[in-house]
Amino acid sequence: MIRKNDKETVGLPDGRIDLFFIKSDDQPFKIVLLGLGTQYHAEGLIPAKSLRFAVSFKLLAVEYVFHESISDIVDKGKTLSHDFWDMGPDDLDSFESFCEKASQKIKSRIPKEIDLRKKKLFDFIH
Repeated sequence: MIRKNDKETVGLPDGRIDLFFIKSDDQPFKIVLLGLGTQYHAEGLIPAKSLRFAVSFKLLAVEYVFHESISDIVDKGKTLSHDFWDMGPDDLDSFESFCEKASQKIKSRIPKEIDLRKKKLFDFIH
């Protein structure tokens, strides 16, 4: 059921992986990893009085930042633990603080050396 201030959405594939942090008045805090989309997503709904911050990643990040296989998340999403990256609902109170904390987490997960063959391959794709 759509309420007055709900927002309808349609997702289009953009060749990226998206990490959503979602805070709502009527649902628990949620962290969702949306995998590589190859087709448009069916219509969705963003409930009124909810807040979503999203971080988009290029494909190479799947392996190096999330330690996942791309094939495991093609056209799929999955809910991550509510304390993924030590993030919580209060981290969405300030966009600047959120960006700083997320940036620190991402940087800490990037290895010192990246397979240059993989980087070159993903550079061709993107």
